[in-house]
Amino acid sequence: MIKNQIKKTLTVVIPAFNRGNLISRTLDSVAEQDATLFNLIIVDNNSTDETVAVVNEWMERNPEIHTQLLTESYQSAAAARNRGLENVGTEWVMFFDSDDVMLPGHISSAVSVAEENPGADIIGWDVTMSLSDGSIRVMRFPESSFLKNHLVHGSLSTQRYMVRTEFIRNVGGWNRLMTKWDDLELGTRLISAEPHIVHRVGEPLVKVIFSETSITGCDFTSGAGGWENALDVIENTLEKSRPEMTDWIAYRRAILAAEYSKEGSTELASNLLEKAKKRTKRPFIPVVIYRLKRVFPRGMWRIADLLIR
Repeated sequence: MIKNQIKKTLTVVIPAFNRGNLISRTLDSVAEQDATLFNLIIVDNNSTDETVAVVNEWMERNPEIHTQLLTESYQSAAAARNRGLENVGTEWVMFFDSDDVMLPGHISSAVSVAEENPGADIIGWDVTMSLSDGSIRVMRFPESSFLKNHLVHGSLSTQRYMVRTEFIRNVGGWNRLMTKWDDLELGTRLISAEPHIVHRVGEPLVKVIFSETSITGCDFTSGAGGWENALDVIENTLEKSRPEMTDWIAYRRAILAAEYSKEGSTELASNLLEKAKKRTKRPFIPVVIYRLKRVFPRGMWRIADLLIR
């Protein structure tokens, strides 16, 4: 279904699976943006609840937003995003999740930065993260060392940037086989292609909301296998493009192993730590990070930065 499709500067792509109770909050925040600047594509990924009905009702209430509602039968958020990407006809694309919120002015600010930086391939911004324990954290977009910052902090997580449509298509789009950390995997390929990255300076205009129903989830054990697969694929990419950065995959494996350990999944933790040790020329690094992470919740990247240098 298409509502008033007109070519604009930007297309926002939102995948949705069983979000009937949440997606209105996200779409209402999209409706507060300047409708003259963007198209919207919503991709339903085999929802069995009222998601499609809710989206259709929202589209009827917001005819000024140029919207497409598509479907994707392959079950993964990455596949749904690719389905949307196939239908993007604008110069820029911004991916957004169906349980997060844009603050007023987000899209107009991003488009303004794009107009001011005609050579940019990626425009990133700071975001506010609302964590499941009720705490709030601001995630800053880096000014340099983009690959390291992405591998450690997920700088190109889904809601933290927009990208030229041609650029993301040239790197192959989303990997639909990724069930976890699909944005970490895509971001690694994007940065490895040496884009011109611009930071939109200013207060965060995106609120990322973590809950039990978040795509990422609230634990690691339930997603075992998916995290490891993403790290394996990312490591393979780095070995071809930036081999000096592969120790950061050992770091990520050690962090994940420590999370498994804290959740009581000792066998998963042990197996992953052994793999981290075998896949680096400096096996002491994952061991140190693993042991410290089990005691201290944050800041391990600073120690790893000293060790990996």
